[in-house]
Amino acid sequence: MFFIRFLFFYFIVYFLNFVLYLFFWRGVFANSLALYPNSNRFCDFANGNYSGDIIGFISYIKGANNWQALKELQNYYGLTDSREAGGQEAQRRIQIPQQEERRKEERRQAFYRALWAQIDDLKRWEVFIGQA
Repeated sequence: MFFIRFLFFYFIVYFLNFVLYLFFWRGVFANSLALYPNSNRFCDFANGNYSGDIIGFISYIKGANNWQALKELQNYYGLTDSREAGGQEAQRRIQIPQQEERRKEERRQAFYRALWAQIDDLKRWEVFIGQA
């Protein structure tokens, strides 16, 4: 009798492990979305193999239309619209890194000027102390 209960218990545990394996690891929690960064495409296997490009992906995730998804990507990446008046925004975006580079170069030159001034002062003190 003990042996029969043991076998029964063993098969129930084995069966539950098998069911849990099928349910969790292979079924419900399996990956259902594939992203293909080389081709900028995606495929959602859970919803009838819905697929598309990056704009379609954003509109799919956000529940918006393609125009709103395009505008959101444009704002996120800081892209400019070709219809901007005179390209002023694009020029400003180009000038900001150039101005930062100029400021960095000016700071570097000011540092070296101060360094050489200190070195010259030390040399004068060395001559002054050496004569005493």
